[in-house]
Amino acid sequence: MSLPPLILSNHTKQIMLFIFPSISLLSSFFIVVTYGRFRQHAMKKGNSFVFFLSVCDMFYSLMFIATATISLYMDPFDGTKPVDMSNICFWIGVWSDVTSVSTTSWNMMISMRVFMSLRNRTNHHSSTSSSSSSPSSTRSQNWPYHLYVWLFTIIHCAVLMYLDAFGPSYGGCWIVDKIKFRLFWLVPLGSYLLLSTLILAYVLYYIHKVRRLIVPHQEKFDKKEADFRRQLVKYSVVFVVMWSIPFAARVSEAAGYQSDIFIILDIICTTMQAFANSIVWASSPNFLEYWRRARYTQNSHDRETEALINQTPY
Repeated sequence: MSLPPLILSNHTKQIMLFIFPSISLLSSFFIVVTYGRFRQHAMKKGNSFVFFLSVCDMFYSLMFIATATISLYMDPFDGTKPVDMSNICFWIGVWSDVTSVSTTSWNMMISMRVFMSLRNRTNHHSSTSSSSSSPSSTRSQNWPYHLYVWLFTIIHCAVLMYLDAFGPSYGGCWIVDKIKFRLFWLVPLGSYLLLSTLILAYVLYYIHKVRRLIVPHQEKFDKKEADFRRQLVKYSVVFVVMWSIPFAARVSEAAGYQSDIFIILDIICTTMQAFANSIVWASSPNFLEYWRRARYTQNSHDRETEALINQTPY
């Protein structure tokens, strides 16, 4: 079934594809830079997941900006143009697939990290092993998550490239308008959204039913753990909210129906996830603590440097 024509003009779409991805790009860059600045404090307990998610968001935002820039000069659906867009559109589709799949996969890994943390806390009722974890042990625990995200992203993209599934799509360059190819992208995203929602429901259950299992002398440690876990939960909430509408839009598109409101919300939600994440990142108690530590360390270093410069030589 052919899709109905859009009322939303290409000019309006181009403006949106410049404005919202630019905000997303700056937001992701903020997280990446501050993570690097506070890395010695931020390595533990999943902050690295937020870092890699933000890196993927940066490249995802750049893809939208590149698409808008190219569309100013070329129309991938116009076969009369002197420039052949097929190859360019193919590689933009690859870019879109790699960044979107890796972004959604890292969101899923954050949700899984929350679930594993709660499950371990419920089963063991002890923080002995967790409290003694070092940055190196944290990195060693992270490798299965990295293996899944990057391996799945590579396989996913390679299969679609082999099937020649990238090209001019409805409104840009992505997976071509064939339901069998679109399902290859929709099924993983739908699974991620469903699992993340179930994990959030489990978190609510844990908060109301399992919190009594905390041992009294572990109260201080468990409070710090709970504070950080709460931050990771916020990222999962952002993921479910920001990607549910784009998922519904892609499902409706695959079914042969497209609404302008879906296109607008699709562009806004997928790109503004990084902006929402930056708010969660900057408002966290851990971030404010890292900032104070960095300021104190820098001030101490400046005072020591000034004392050495002003020291009278013998």
